[in-house]
Amino acid sequence: MRKIAFFLAMLLMPCVSFAGLLSSSSPVTPVSKEYKQQLMGSPVYIQIFKEERTLDLYVKMGEQYQLLDSYKICNYSGGLGPKRRQGDFKSPEGFYSVQRNQLKPDSRFYKAINIGFPNAYDRAHGYDGKYLMIHGACVSVGCYAMTDSGIDEIFQFVTAALVFGQPSVQVSIYPFRMTDANMQR
Repeated sequence: MRKIAFFLAMLLMPCVSFAGLLSSSSPVTPVSKEYKQQLMGSPVYIQIFKEERTLDLYVKMGEQYQLLDSYKICNYSGGLGPKRRQGDFKSPEGFYSVQRNQLKPDSRFYKAINIGFPNAYDRAHGYDGKYLMIHGACVSVGCYAMTDSGIDEIFQFVTAALVFGQPSVQVSIYPFRMTDANMQR
């Protein structure tokens, strides 16, 4: 009975709007491991903020995406600004889509998710490159490197979402959080 009451309480918690989460500067309170497991297989969305070295994983609850957890990025390459060409050692910025065939459970960097760089916008602007990933092992020459434990959880949620019917997972990569202060510089 307690488990049912807890589950109902979690479902009935007030929803935080997606837009509100994007502008939030408060630290993330991680969701309990047990509750995360209940959300496994739900649709997910990823945002990366280069300057803050953060990957935010959102999960769809009802009609809205809510922040599930934030993960520190161990390493990325090249500073702010978009990747333009193969070998420039920059990590991309932009909007990408991940499908099941882009998951690499046997990557030499532990586990990896190919973000799909270059996308149509990148190609239209003459940007090129390949094998740009979110992966483990904390090493980067253009990718977003996570701890192995971080990529484990991210990889599990992305894989489960795709297996349970989400056609693709959107990945949005920004130079920094779009706060008023950052937009004024």
